[in-house]
Amino acid sequence: MPYVLLLIVVGMISGAAMLFPGISGSLVLLIIGQYYIFKSYIANVTSFRLEVIIPLGFIAVGVALGILLSAKGDKPSFEKTTGVKRSASS
Repeated sequence: MPYVLLLIVVGMISGAAMLFPGISGSLVLLIIGQYYIFKSYIANVTSFRLEVIIPLGFIAVGVALGILLSAKGDKPSFEKTTGVKRSASS
């Protein structure tokens, strides 16, 4: 169970980092020393073995949770800034 939790947390950190411009999830994972886990599973995904696919599923769940939770957490800060353009087209 702790390893599953680690995979979900690693995915959450990576997913949360994807929302911020200029920061990649892989860079954050490299900084915290967990990039090798993700890289090893991605390198072996074409083997279609369950011991590779199931951990990637847990990482994907973590990425989705990280994106959703950090987007929900950032929403109030965007609502407080009035008159600031978010992009050049809006």
